[in-house]
Amino acid sequence: MSWDSIWRRFTDFQYLFHTPFIGTLFLFNFS
Repeated sequence: MSWDSIWRRFTDFQYLFHTPFIGTLFLFNFS
C-alpha cells in the first residue's frame, strides 16, 4: 500500500467525520 492511498483514505475518513449526516450514518453502521 502506497502512502498516497493511505493519505487518501485518511482524508476520506476526515471528510466523513466532518460531515454530520454521513458521519452519523457511518457510526451507526459500525456500532
